[in-house]
Amino acid sequence: MLATAEASLSDAALPESTPGDDARTILIVEDLAPLRTLYARLLRRAGFLVDTADSAAEARARLGEGNTYAAVVSDLWLPDGMALEIIPSLRAGDPDAPFLVITAQPTVDTAIDAIERGVHRYLTKPINPDRFVAEVREAARICAVSRLRREVAPPRPVARVIPLPNRHLDEALGSLWLAAQPIVRMSTRSIYAHEVLFRSNCPSLPTPLDVISEAERSDRLFELGRAVRRAAALRASELPPGQRLFVNLHPDDVIDPSLHSDEDPLRPYADRITLEVTERARLDGMPGVDDALRRLRDAGFQIAIDDLGAGYSGLSSLANLAPHVAKLDMSLVRGIDRDPKRVTLVRAMVEVCRELGCEVVAEGIETAAERDVLLSLGCDLLQGYFFARPGVGFPTVSPLAFP
Repeated sequence: MLATAEASLSDAALPESTPGDDARTILIVEDLAPLRTLYARLLRRAGFLVDTADSAAEARARLGEGNTYAAVVSDLWLPDGMALEIIPSLRAGDPDAPFLVITAQPTVDTAIDAIERGVHRYLTKPINPDRFVAEVREAARICAVSRLRREVAPPRPVARVIPLPNRHLDEALGSLWLAAQPIVRMSTRSIYAHEVLFRSNCPSLPTPLDVISEAERSDRLFELGRAVRRAAALRASELPPGQRLFVNLHPDDVIDPSLHSDEDPLRPYADRITLEVTERARLDGMPGVDDALRRLRDAGFQIAIDDLGAGYSGLSSLANLAPHVAKLDMSLVRGIDRDPKRVTLVRAMVEVCRELGCEVVAEGIETAAERDVLLSLGCDLLQGYFFARPGVGFPTVSPLAFP
């Protein structure tokens, strides 16, 4: 395995140096000297400063000297113990530094242990050098933002500025409607739920992304979220018996006071509503998010996270948000019947979700071959054009869509 890792991090594959603002210190903990040297060379050429340790004890000593790091990257298994035992020493002096582990022998048990201890990334050897640098750079960026927020950012104000008038957004909100797409449960050959997706008939803002961008620019996201929830409440009142409704939330919606009010239109249907948190990365560090999600669960709502397996989101999202449902990113689903790597990733994610008591929805399915592979991997809840496109009312699913 070491030879393979060394080959994958050969000098020919090293990226060019980009010194400057990214020159922050990374602690590398690796007992194999060749790998330790290669990791350090990669990061130095990417503009980072590097400190190294060859054991858990040496890493704890570095941290005990008062050193702070933009990130710590460690082999999972060290000669004197598991790398996860370093985390308390790191957190005691620096609560913001992300911890990344790399292992040549990934298992579900160690992945779950890493999640529960707050590991930022759980990576496997051999790792592509470009991805290695990208993961460390992203961790360092998150650390810098967290430290800045902690040191200088004032608390998020409760009062918001007066919304800006905008006739295009007014038209979009006035013509807003919700399309529905079924989520099927394969084991019962039935529709489990419908995800509702907002649409608008405003020609100036033809796509949902256009409407969201304009609402953000005009500081009217709460208004958009409330309009979606009013429309969703009407759809919930029409739900067929035994089915659920998935309603997307913008990150700002999670802390909208009206969502937590008994007067919110979704409250009467809470036991049939799954609130799907979108753009999960933007929740990082948002004040009050954990308490807000807890209160939504207490009110009877289920929580879902989307895009599990996408770039920003690691398995730590499952521990941080404690969702009832996780939706696999469609980039993992598309073409999974032709890609053994996707099969391996999805199998591991499904197993981790099962261990954590979280149901999995695989979305973006377009072919019977994709469906069949996902079924073989234990995915029971499926969604995508193969079953039905989003539409008015509650679209049905042809019996031919089931194997």
